[in-house]
Amino acid sequence: MEKIVFFTPITEIIIATYVLGFGLLISQFFYNKEEIKDHLNEICILGFCLILPIAQITNFFFPINDYFFYITYLIAIGVIYYNRAKLNSLNKWIFKLIIIFIIFLPFKYVIKGHEDLYYHLPKVEFLNQFKIIFGIAHINSSLSFTNGWAHVSSVFNFLNGGEKNLYLSSYVFYVLVMLTIYDYIKKSLSNNVKI
Repeated sequence: MEKIVFFTPITEIIIATYVLGFGLLISQFFYNKEEIKDHLNEICILGFCLILPIAQITNFFFPINDYFFYITYLIAIGVIYYNRAKLNSLNKWIFKLIIIFIIFLPFKYVIKGHEDLYYHLPKVEFLNQFKIIFGIAHINSSLSFTNGWAHVSSVFNFLNGGEKNLYLSSYVFYVLVMLTIYDYIKKSLSNNVKI
């Protein structure tokens, strides 16, 4: 079962819907109601930006474990459901993401095999198991450097096995950024505006 899930883009779609839900919480500050359906990729990037402080503040009191993910994922799904009238192109967007993640499946394996990923694994595992322990840098100096992306990765670290998904938040972020750039180029070419 684990290999079947790894060969499909299920985990990536879960991460994308998670960050979409949190991005929709703050999208009203950046977009009109009519513009939201055209900027879902950017809204997901905003969702990544919102997850970081939520995870860091939560980690002061609790470890960022699977319970944190399940509770916050229900919140994200609730926000998507609440904004369903604004998201009339949501199914088309998810289908587009599934196709892109299937096309990029070989890149997923190339990234997975790189050993740099395991450099950050102990910190992410530490965030999953413990709340912030003040003074821990005196025991291990590598824990004294802040890495915000470790908090984001720790939110999704348990999906389909932790060490396999350590990089998936970065992978989904990269794909969403590339789609955002593509949308801006497409929009600028259709408006005959030069970049």
